[in-house]
Amino acid sequence: GSVGRLLSYSSVSYLITSENGKIKFNCSLIEAMSESYVKEVKHKTMASYAQITGEPILDSEVDDNVTGIVTDADKKIETLSYFNLPIIVSGKVVAVVNISSANVYQYDERTTDVLYRIARHGSQAVTRLRNEVAEAQSRTAEARRERDAAAQQRDQTASDLGLLDSLGLKLAYILE
Repeated sequence: GSVGRLLSYSSVSYLITSENGKIKFNCSLIEAMSESYVKEVKHKTMASYAQITGEPILDSEVDDNVTGIVTDADKKIETLSYFNLPIIVSGKVVAVVNISSANVYQYDERTTDVLYRIARHGSQAVTRLRNEVAEAQSRTAEARRERDAAAQQRDQTASDLGLLDSLGLKLAYILE
């Protein structure tokens, strides 16, 4: 993926929460890794989310999806280098992205700083877009209410005119 053009990694994962409370963990393995490696990455990502939000997550609450090659459980591969990027939208953590490697000292401060800035700018862009969409929806709803009120007024006026016309015909008939 595009992250691979920036740095070397063994897996890229994310933990994402939805508005309905569902929590998903997706892990994409770039190299063949053990089940214990995937579990370790998942727990590091969950711990990061809990630390940032103050909301611990139980393993049983998370729906897992792993792509790539998972080797047998006996092969011991550890997460030796990793970092987590929080994705914050409208002031709320909506995801944590984990980039990890089975190689030691894979990520330096300069590299992670650039990625944190990219994540922050992306989060700000999504927040602005959400705010603009909410404002557009509000304007649309207001326009719809005004249109409905005008239609109701028009219908009432037409009804009143129909009643007056009917009364006028009756009055004309009486006066004849």
